Amino acid sequence: MGYLQARQYLESFINYEIHLHKVSASEFKLDRIIHLLERLGNPQTHYKIIHVAGSKGKGSTSVITATILDQAGFRVGLYTSPHLYDFKERIRILNQPYRSSKKHELFGDAIKTDELVKLVHQLKPLVEQIHRKKKFGKLTYFEILTALALLYFKEKKVDFVVLETGLGGRLDATNAVSSDIAVITPISLEHTHILGKSMAKIATEKAGIIKEPKQNVVLAPQVKLVSQIFEKRCRKF
Repeated sequence: MGYLQARQYLESFINYEIHLHKVSASEFKLDRIIHLLERLGNPQTHYKIIHVAGSKGKGSTSVITATILDQAGFRVGLYTSPHLYDFKERIRILNQPYRSSKKHELFGDAIKTDELVKLVHQLKPLVEQIHRKKKFGKLTYFEILTALALLYFKEKKVDFVVLETGLGGRLDATNAVSSDIAVITPISLEHTHILGKSMAKIATEKAGIIKEPKQNVVLAPQVKLVSQIFEKRCRKF
């Protein structure tokens, strides 16, 4: 399998980023990626995770957090979406030397082509086994890419992973992991046909990344109603 074949294979799966207007909320679930991660030996348990959700600023918050950890001397994996030029930009390890010579490759610390191909080759039989069972339904592009990133970070022996949610929080593929720190940036109305038509419903979805007693939680300033929802969620654990 070459890079073109690996990319075509990934792109053969439904991509909600492109077809979000055609998707119903019921199609978002965690059982598929949880099962895939289990088949991979749960790579996400081999490092500390900072999980970032929110409506505004979650991408920049993720990058800033990862950069601070990098400058503190840690080996840091960063998973974000979407990308600018190449989807490999979504999967980065910050403290690697810059190695890009391509004009439009802004992130020289992104996963290399040969590394990506190797991981796709490794995931492909597991994905096909899951699909043959028909119990979980078809994995999505984002679910497979998320599992691939988590496995890559394990193989690269990172200390921390900063994980940005794709959509929402509660049923986002990134929420298949346990995180040491949950971060929620400002909440606003977004993707209302999926997350809900009110600030309260959207905040409840985002609050889904708060789920364990051991977590530290960092919240951006919010409107009063949203703050109350997050505080109630925190007290639950």
